[in-house]
Amino acid sequence: MRKLMQAALLLTLSLGFVGCSSIAPATDNDDSSVQQTEIRLGDAMMIALQTGDYAKFSRDFSKELKESVTENAFRKIRSDLEERQESIARWTLLDTLDRGGLYRTEVWKITLEKNSKSGKIGIERLFYVTKANLDGKTKIIGFRFDALF
Repeated sequence: MRKLMQAALLLTLSLGFVGCSSIAPATDNDDSSVQQTEIRLGDAMMIALQTGDYAKFSRDFSKELKESVTENAFRKIRSDLEERQESIARWTLLDTLDRGGLYRTEVWKITLEKNSKSGKIGIERLFYVTKANLDGKTKIIGFRFDALF
């Protein structure tokens, strides 16, 4: 029990979110079914980011994440991409990391396209989405892009 409490505390601190929803252990679902659900949710999130649809982008957010990532924060993500003249061209689910059955982190490869004098160039970045089973529903509890160097 103590290890479970330490893991939950570490999750809360590492993501920087405090919540009151209960996290249930992952169920023994068919892996292909779980992966298809993850791809569907990831596709919806990327399409919403492309089109600027905050409602669809945040549809599967936990209550706490929705309070943290407001529509204004979403607009900032989009404006940062626009300022760098980058657009999302493709995305692929690379792997899903199980975090002890409490939550899982998906690792996506996103290809951004940028116009240059010599044509379009592709820039690959990693995008991490962390999900948990909250009150019987899969919810996104955190996400981030890898750092730009």
